Amino acid sequence: MSSTIIQNKKQRFSLFVALLSFSSMVIASDANEVEVSITGKLHYPPPCNVSSELDVTFDDMLTTNANTQRKDIPLALNCAGAKKDQLAYRVTGRGMGGNVWQWFETGISGLGIGIYNQDDTELRIGSWYSFNKDDVPTFYARTRHYSTAVIEPGNFSATITLEIKHE
Repeated sequence: MSSTIIQNKKQRFSLFVALLSFSSMVIASDANEVEVSITGKLHYPPPCNVSSELDVTFDDMLTTNANTQRKDIPLALNCAGAKKDQLAYRVTGRGMGGNVWQWFETGISGLGIGIYNQDDTELRIGSWYSFNKDDVPTFYARTRHYSTAVIEPGNFSATITLEIKHE
């Protein structure tokens, strides 16, 4: 009798282990594992504080002297809080047909706006220029036109964006 009890206990234990294994397989087959990759990018805060959006207004001018008008851009940049000493800037916007790299479109055929820095360098649209945070650049705008263009009178405007980044 004792051997029958031991045999029954072994069968029950085997049945219990088999059921436990089966339930583990069921659980494993019902579960999916997914590896999740999380990425991101950290940036420094904006390198400079800018006074605000600006409006630069040219005085009335004659079509005959539209290539010589200059206006300072009164931009107050404070880059003292930049996290790096070396910064870079660029101007972006809609380039004028036939000269899309340097003159901004104004809405008057043949008339554009060039942007210059304190060294009288005419800035190329989209090109980056380096500077030190302790020596912030200044800018001015100048009307420009093709020498062969016949400039028609009218109102003109251009929208230019100045971007500044850490190098």
